[in-house]
This record gives sequence, structure tokens and C-alpha cells, in this order.
Amino acid sequence: TITPDANFNGDIDISFDLTDGTDTVTATADLTVNPMSDPTVVSDVSYTIDEDGTLTFTDAQLLAGASDADGETLSIDSVTYTGTDGVFTDNGDGTYSFEPNENFNGEVDLSFSVTTGTESVDAKIGVTVDAVNDTPLAGSTSYTVNEDNSITISNEQLLANSSDIEGDVSVSTVTYGGSDGVFTTNDDGTYTFAPNENFNGDVSFNVVIRDEDGETASTTAGLTVVEVNDPPVAGSTSYSVNEDEVINFTEAQLLAQSSDVEGDVSLDSVTYTGTDGILTANDDGTYSFAPNENFNGGVSLTVVVADEEGEKVSTTAEVDVKPVNDAPVSGELAYTVNEDASITLSQAQLLAQASDTEGDDLTASNVQVGANASVEENDDGSFTITPNEGYSGDVALTFDISDGKDTVETNIALTVNPVADLETDEDVALDFTRDELLEKAGLDPEDATVGDIVFSGVNVTVAENDDGSFTITPDADFYGDAEVSYSVQDTDGNVLTELNLDLLVNEVNDAPDAGDEINVSATEDVAATALFEESIRLDALPEHGIVEMNVDGEWVSLEAGVNVAIDTEVRFVPDEGSLFTSDIVGKYKEYRSDDELEDWGTIIDDSTIQSVIDDLTVTFTANNTTFGVDENTHSFNDGLSDADSTGWQWKDAGFEGDESLSIAFDGQEINEVDILLNGLSSKLTSLEEMEFLVYSPDGELIETIHENVPWGGWGGSDHNFTITANELIGSIEVGVKDDADLGGYGGFKLLGVTAKYTPETTLQFTSVSENGTEVTELFTINPHSNDIDGLDLSEQLTSLVESNSAAADGTYLFTKADLLAQASDIDGDDLDVTDLALVGDDATLVDNEDGTWTLTPNENFNGEVQLTYNVTDGELVDSNTINVNFAAVNDTTEVEDQNFSLEEDGTLTFTDADLLAGATDIDGDDLSISDVSYAGTDGVFTDNGDGTYSFAPNENFNGDVSLNFTVTDGTEPVDANMNVTVTKVNDAPVAGSTSYSVNEDEVIIFTEAQLLAQSSDVEGDVSLDS
Repeated sequence: TITPDANFNGDIDISFDLTDGTDTVTATADLTVNPMSDPTVVSDVSYTIDEDGTLTFTDAQLLAGASDADGETLSIDSVTYTGTDGVFTDNGDGTYSFEPNENFNGEVDLSFSVTTGTESVDAKIGVTVDAVNDTPLAGSTSYTVNEDNSITISNEQLLANSSDIEGDVSVSTVTYGGSDGVFTTNDDGTYTFAPNENFNGDVSFNVVIRDEDGETASTTAGLTVVEVNDPPVAGSTSYSVNEDEVINFTEAQLLAQSSDVEGDVSLDSVTYTGTDGILTANDDGTYSFAPNENFNGGVSLTVVVADEEGEKVSTTAEVDVKPVNDAPVSGELAYTVNEDASITLSQAQLLAQASDTEGDDLTASNVQVGANASVEENDDGSFTITPNEGYSGDVALTFDISDGKDTVETNIALTVNPVADLETDEDVALDFTRDELLEKAGLDPEDATVGDIVFSGVNVTVAENDDGSFTITPDADFYGDAEVSYSVQDTDGNVLTELNLDLLVNEVNDAPDAGDEINVSATEDVAATALFEESIRLDALPEHGIVEMNVDGEWVSLEAGVNVAIDTEVRFVPDEGSLFTSDIVGKYKEYRSDDELEDWGTIIDDSTIQSVIDDLTVTFTANNTTFGVDENTHSFNDGLSDADSTGWQWKDAGFEGDESLSIAFDGQEINEVDILLNGLSSKLTSLEEMEFLVYSPDGELIETIHENVPWGGWGGSDHNFTITANELIGSIEVGVKDDADLGGYGGFKLLGVTAKYTPETTLQFTSVSENGTEVTELFTINPHSNDIDGLDLSEQLTSLVESNSAAADGTYLFTKADLLAQASDIDGDDLDVTDLALVGDDATLVDNEDGTWTLTPNENFNGEVQLTYNVTDGELVDSNTINVNFAAVNDTTEVEDQNFSLEEDGTLTFTDADLLAGATDIDGDDLSISDVSYAGTDGVFTDNGDGTYSFAPNENFNGDVSLNFTVTDGTEPVDANMNVTVTKVNDAPVAGSTSYSVNEDEVIIFTEAQLLAQSSDVEGDVSLDS
């Protein structure tokens, strides 16, 4: 490799040796280096300017870093900029300008080219635009607030019109230098301005904002305080007036405490809604208030004050009605006291008829009596009046009543009753001698002119005894005041005097009578039958319909809560009022004339009309009616015009079976429909067959009904069809078919539809068993209108009674009412049962804590169970006994199945004792075998006649065999099974001989099958052993 020196050009002498491996010679070569132009070297240029500045540079600056090895003259060929971050300008004088876009900062690349005149070299100009912070833009804001309100402004609101080109701005400060309100900087970064009271006008705040670099700018926030009318100030006023006087108010008085900051105030109204007086608006602009008579206390009047703008404010005018004392009011008093007794009148009794308007506490004092009594004032404020001994008649009394201020005098009418006092206890007689009776009457027993004593009385019997005495006997069990009087006659029979005896008969409690001892006959393990009668009871009357029972062939209502015999025939009769009925009256459809339809509802289209009655919607639709034939067109109306729809057309004048009318029901449950048709006429005399297809609300076909109707002649005749279903009806399709199918004017008119429904009803019955147990059950009755004559309830009630009987066996329910059924109390006291107890341990007695007790005899017990109890009237008791006698009943023998086994082809022999090994009888009865039998075919059973039995299985049989046997206790037989297992035993195979023939000098060959041809095994196959 020969490398000329840098930038060399010219000739170079080269010498070199040549050798053939032995000799070497030197040779030369001439190398000419041709001259070439060297490329210009140009360096990139870089500049730095501030944001929003302008860069100016020259050709010389760009060529400062350029050189050419050949010394050629260099110049700028071009300067270019293809970016979008600024504007480049060639000034045309060897200078250039670059102006970055407003606010741009960053790097910008320009290109320039240096040329020697022959060759150009490209280079770059790198311009760095340094960021310079821009002052933020502070925009003003404005706000409004009503007078006397405050406004809170956030930083976001204040900055709403401010921004910064480089980023976000924030509020630096907000200040207010005015005096029209109070400006507050809040802790949450908001600002509140509260204008001075009643101030309105403009207010300006100074706002300083700053950008992210901290540079600030100022602006303002303007606030307009909008003038608002101030309500007037309504001040209350107060007045006083004496009780029972009238007070007057002027407008000036009522407005004395009221004012308005903007102007004058006036009186709008004065009202009073209370009941303590009457407020009157007088003609002269004043007001009067008259308290009710004797009223005192506070009264509040409502005063409405208005300003010049008409704004109103309420206040009150308080009226204090001052009390003025009223003298107390006395009333007449009347009291009675028996002769020789005293009466003490308390303050309450003396003041019983007195009153005081003000409600002041009243005091009675200064009780004065006349000459027939004396009075004593007691420490507790009462007064004791004591008539003179033996005095009877009226006593005059007076006393004073005071309210603490005023005193009035009043009178008491006191009557002293003459008394002959007698007292005895219930059922206890009193004896009086003749002398005692005469002395009571104020007569001398020794007076010879005194004759007979004659008694009369009520609730007593008076008997004169042989010794001249008298016995007064109260009626049996009577107590209370008895009317007894007697007169004393002289010897001529004239009445000398009469005297009433005040006889008090004191009540003495009589012990109750518990009644006779209760004896109940029962059977062991079976419910007692003497306590109750089996019965059924309707617990509540049904909501719909009535429940009836058959009494001697007549149906009468069954009352709720009444027990009737279990064999009573009972039925449920739905109430006519419970039937939902919708009647649609009017002609609907006729196939042979143009008669008009009476108003049924709303016409939907040419073939449909809809009628809404209450909650029921009935839709009538004619099916398969448009076949393009003009004759027999049907027209009808909805009551608004004569012919709203036409076009119910038919193939011909007759029917072919596919024409029908659908009647659909919606909105009510329906289970009976009455359809009234007219017509069914034809020129033929054949029958018309009506077809009714009945569908459920789900569209399922329930029933198909066909009825033949005689021809009714021209115009036809009416026929009513009743369609019932045991489920709800959703729709019915009515069709007509001409049997002869020969045409004719067959058709019908629909005259009416009646839809009915009988709602579901719940009945609650209770069954009472012989031992008192009750079982209650709800029966849901879902009758249909075709059951209107009555639904028999025998099946339901029989089931209820049977379920109660099954539940009641072995238990005995006593109620308090049962135990008190024979009890009585002559005093009519309420009776109760206490201390019901079981004697002995042959049963258990449980208190059910509801007024009933349950007696359960021990299993298999027979004999008498005794219970004792007390009947009490709350004070005295009487004891009684219940005897329940359980008669012995044979108990069923318990028998176990027996299991035996024997080998195949053997014989089983068993005895009665073997079969009785598992049998027991709780009554201890002797048990025996009454029957042993075998109905199978797997062996032979033999009764040996000596209490033993044999069973021989069939030959080679093995498996299970079942025989039957019966055990009896002499009264009741019980069946059981005897299971025999015949175990398998292997049988020897049967080896049969075989015979064959062969010719002399020949060989014979036997197969295994040939040799075993006469051999077999009863259990399976055989094989050749040897």
C-alpha cells in the first residue's frame, strides 16, 4: 500500500526487488499523484437569546468557523429555517434576523451553506431561546348582594378573569380600605364582606394575583349592594284594665313602639282569636277590648304594622286584666241524721254548694244552731251537730262562708229522723217481748187500754209466740235494709201509734255448693265418654254467604259459637249479594238484516266492540266475517251516530261452521255466563246447532258445549244459555251451524250477556271430642254460582271429627266449666276451682295453665282413678270428687315371627310351643295356636293333629318359604309369619352307562359328550373325570 502524504500531488519513484528464489534483481515504477480540490471545512454555529427577543447575525459570523485547505475564497451560499417556532428574515445586506414566536422558549435549528464557488458544504445554526417570565394577566370581577346580607367570595371566583401564559395564577392578597362594611379573610381561603346595616351602593376590593414565578399584578373586584326594603320594626305594647271593665286603644298607642328605617308606619289590622273577651274595631279608628265577665289574666291581641312599601310585620298588644275580688256564692244545703245520733259536717260538706268566681279558697265558720241541738267546732275545721236526746224533726242552722275578703251567710236544713234501731245477721231471727215493743212505741206496758200489736213488713216474716212475744225472721239468704213496721191498737181496735223499725240484716257469706260427685265410666285405653258430647262448632260467620244446618228437614242458620251434634247436616249457601254480576243489554249481532246496534260500548274496528262495566271489560269480536260479499252487511252504532261501522259479511246467507262470535272477559273473575240469543232463524225447518267453546283466562280450552235449538221462524225466538265451569272463564266462542248446510237465512241476535262470580270463602269449624279435646280447622270453600243452592260440608266435617277422635284417644280433658257445671252459690258469687289433685299413681294429671287439665291413665290400666278438687267463692270452699272407672279391655297379644331352617330334601317338624315362644299377653291370658297354614307350592305342609306340624320341601328345592300361623288369647286372634329357610345340599351326579359297537379289526373313538350322554346333575353340568 502506497499512501501519498496529505494534500501531495505529483510523481513518486518506486523501486522493488524481483527474485526467483535464487537470484534477485531490482526494478522501478513511476507513480503519479494527480492534484484534487480539498473539501471546505465548516463548523456549526450556536446563539442564545431571551424569550421574545430577536437574533441578528452576519455572513462573517457564519464563516468564522469555515476553512478551505486549497485556500479558495469562501462565501455564504444560503441560510434557511423550516420550523414553526419563529420567523427567519434574510435582510439582503449579508445579515439575517430570527424572531421567536411570542412567549416561545426552547431550541431552534437553522441551516446554512458555505461555498467555494464550486463546492458547497452545509452546517447548522443552533439557537437557544431562554425562558423569560411573563407578567400574569389580572382581570377584574364584579358581584352583587342584597342589602343587609353578606357575600362570601372564593379565590376561584376572584381569578375567574385572570390568567398566566406560563401556568396557573393565585390570589396573593385581597384588601378593602373602605368603611361601608366589614371585610374578613376566612380560614378556608374565602373572603366574606358584610355591608353595614341598611347600606346599599358600590364597594371595590383590591386584588393582587401572582403567577407561579411570584410575579404579581393588581386588579379590582367590584361589589354592588342592592337596595332592599327593610321591614318595619313592630314593637309590642302592654296595657292593664280591671276585671269586668272595658279598655280602649288608639292607633298611636298601638304604634308607640313601632318604626321603619325608611319612613312612617301605619296600623294594618288588630285581631283577637281567643275566647276570654271581645275585641271591637270602632268607627273612629280606635279599638275596644271587653274581657269576659269575671275573667282576669293575660290577653294577647295580634297587631299588624305596615311600612310605606306595604311590607307587614306582626306584633302583640298585651292586656293584663287585673282581678277584682267577687264575693263567694252560697248554695242551699240539706242533711239528715237519725234520732239520738250526731252528724259531723266537714269543710267540704259545708262548702259543697258554694263557689267563688276567682277560685279563691273558701272557709266555712260560725255555725249556729237553734234550741233543738248543740254544735261543736272540731280541730280539723269540721263541726259536729248533736240533736237533743230523743228529738226528731227539723233543726235550723246557719254558717258563714268567706273567701278571705268577703263573707256571706247561708242556711242548712237538718232533718232528724225518728229511729227504732234494729240489726241482725243474715238468716238470724230477732225476738221481742210485748213490753219491749210498747216501750219503743212510747206506751206504758201496764196501760190496760192497750190492745193488740199488728206487724207488717217486706223481706221478713213476723210470728207471735204463745208467750206473747214476737219473732222477726229475715227471709232466707236475704240481707240489706228490711221494711218492718207495727201499730199498737187500743182495746177497741183503734190505732194508738205506728212505728217503723229500721232493721239492718247484715250479709253473711254462704259457702258454695260444689254439686254431686262426678262419676265417669271409661274403658281401658279408650277416651272417657261421660264428660262431653261430641260436637262441632262454627267459630265465626263467613264473610260471604251463610252456613245452615238441617233441623227436622228445615234449613236454618247456624250461629257462630254454638255447639251442635256431630251428625248434624251442614251446608254453605253463597250469598246472592256475593255474586259479581255484569249485565250487558242490547242487540249485538244479526246476520240477516241491517238492524242498528244499541249502545254497548266503544267500537274498536269493523268486527270488534268493547264494553267496560265497573272493573269488567267485555270484548265482542266477530270471527271470519269478511269474504267480499255485499249482501247481508251488518251495521251498528255506538250511540253517537247511526252507522259507525259496516262490513260484517258472510260467505253466503247461511253458515258453514267457521263463523263465530268471541266474548272475552278481563278485569274480573268469572265462573258463570248467561247468554241470551234471539233468532236462530232459517227458511229451513231443520235444527240449528249452537256450539260454545269455553276457554280459561290462559287460553286453555275448558269445555265444548253443543245445543240444538228449534227453528224460531222469521224473527226467531229468545233462548238463554247458561255456561258454568268449575274454574274461571276467560272467554267463550259462540258459533252457529246449519245442519243441512244448504244455506238459508240462518242467524242470531245477541240480546244480553250476564257474567257472574262467587268469591272464595273461608270457614272455621272446631270439633269437640268426648273427652273435651278440641281441634280447629280452616276450610276454604270455592263455590261457583251453580252451587248457589248450597254446598254440602259433610265430607269436610266428618274428616275434622275423625282427626279429633284419633288425636283424643287415651287423654281426658277437664275444663273449669266442666268442674263447675253442678256447682252453685246462693249469694251469686263468682266461683273458681282450686286444688284439683290426683289420688294415687294410676294416671298423670297435667295443669294446662289455661283453665283446663289433662288426665292420662297409665297404659293398660283398668280400675278407678279418683280426683279431688275444691270450689270456692273467694272466701269459703266446698270439696268434690271425680271418679273415673276404667273397665278392663282385652289387650291384643304381641306375637313375634318365627324363623326355622332345614337342609334340602329334609323335613321340618315344629310344635305349638315353638310358635308361641315369642308371644306375650299383658293380661296374662293363656295363649294357643288356632291355625297354621301354607299357601305356597314349594313343599307339603302337614298338621299332624297332636300339636306338631311337618313341612317337607319339594325334592331338590332350596330357598325361602313363608307359612302363616295365628295365636289367640281366647278372645282376639293375631296373625304372624313363620319363615323357613331351606339350605342347599349338593346332590351326587347321575352317571348313566353308554354302549357302542365296532367291527373286528377296527378302532373306535369316543368323545366326552358321547360318554356323558346318559349322565346329569340336578344342580348343574357334569364332566368326565376319568
